[in-house]
Order: sequence, then C-alpha cells, then structure tokens
Amino acid sequence: AEECDISVADAGRLRDFVNRAFIQAEFESAPEAPAAQVFSAVAGIELEDGAPVLAFFNREIWKGRYKVDTEKLAQLLPGLDQAERNRVEKLLKRVEFADKRKTTLYRALEILISVQADYLTSGDPARRRPLSQKTLAKNLEVDASVINRLISNKSLQMPWGVEAPMEVLLPSSKKVNLDRLYLIALENPSLSDEALRAELKARHGIELSRRSIAQYRKDLGMQSAGRRAPGEEEKIN
Repeated sequence: AEECDISVADAGRLRDFVNRAFIQAEFESAPEAPAAQVFSAVAGIELEDGAPVLAFFNREIWKGRYKVDTEKLAQLLPGLDQAERNRVEKLLKRVEFADKRKTTLYRALEILISVQADYLTSGDPARRRPLSQKTLAKNLEVDASVINRLISNKSLQMPWGVEAPMEVLLPSSKKVNLDRLYLIALENPSLSDEALRAELKARHGIELSRRSIAQYRKDLGMQSAGRRAPGEEEKIN
C-alpha cells in the first residue's frame, strides 16, 4: 500500500480483484530476473528409447497458461477508480508477455533438441549442427533480439548430468568447424592442411579451402604440420 501510495483497504481490494480475475493464481507474481552471470536451469534433457526428450523441473509451470476470465474482468473493472484500472491493465500486459515468453521458450527448446539430437544422444561436441540465433528466431517467427533475451542466463541439464548454457545448442558454423578440426588434428597431429581438409570432408561432409584450414589452425593455436617448432635446428643434407 505504501509503495503504491494507496490505502490498505484499496490494496486489499486490488489484491482480491487480481485473485478473482485470473483463473490460475499460481502465476500472479512475475519471477525476478536472474542476477548477471548466474544461470537458471529451465529444463533437463533425458534419453527415452535412445532419443532426447524434455524433462522439465517444474512440469506444472510449463504446462500451464495464463488465462483471464474476461467476463469477470468486465464485471469488476467498473467498480475501480482510474488509478486502479491503470495498474490492473499494466499487470495484465506483464502477464501476457510472461506467458508468451514461456511459450516461445518451450517451442525453442523443442527445436533445439530436434536439431541437436545427434549431439545430445552421443555427447560428442563434433556432432553438433550449426544453428544461429537468427535462424532459430526465423523458425519461431520472432525477432532475433527476443531469442537473445530468452536464452540469456538460461541453462539446461544435459542427458549426461552436466548443466550447460542454452547457447551450447546454438553454435556458429565456425565454432562447429573449429571443434571438428581440433578433434581430427588431436587424433592425427602430423596431418597437413590438405590432409585435414580431406578428412574433414570425409567425416562431416564439410568442404573448406586450405586457406580456411590454415586460419582455423591459427585460431586454435595449432602449429601447421611440417613447420619447425621454435628452437628446432634446420637439418643440413
């Protein structure tokens, strides 16, 4: 009452109004935004019959939807003064936004699990598929900025028990290529750029130029095959 500059009686009336207006009172209070750099686990991913599926930590929250009893709302609004009406309308907008955001997150997770099924099943980072936030936003028919805010500070529990940021399932093409190239080079340190290029194509169907391979080596801090390490003396025939 003090924060809104209204009487205790008016605050009680407003509280009762909200309780009656919403069919699902569980969602009356909007959750506080997570602190910066603190991840909030929104769901877990499990394997069922060899396929990844969502396993939500709070199934009821995810299944539920905000609904407003419009008939009851029409009956109650005339009994409120203008200030109360303004506050109620503001609250309804917040509720509508929260519900839409929750629904978008659910749809986003379904797409991510479908696209990254091979990775989630095997646990092999090299089996991730490139998927940008822009592409995901296009599939969901929302602005890319919505996806950015949606995954910010959100994490998932992977099938192998590790909690990871959602962005792990949204790797860029370069990130995927770097991971794959690194694993190949780790297995075969003596491979030349051309041999790495051929192996990358054979394993993953990715065809890159030798220049790209050389640049990726540089990005990974890997020495090119055939280059002498610092301090190594040149052999004289």
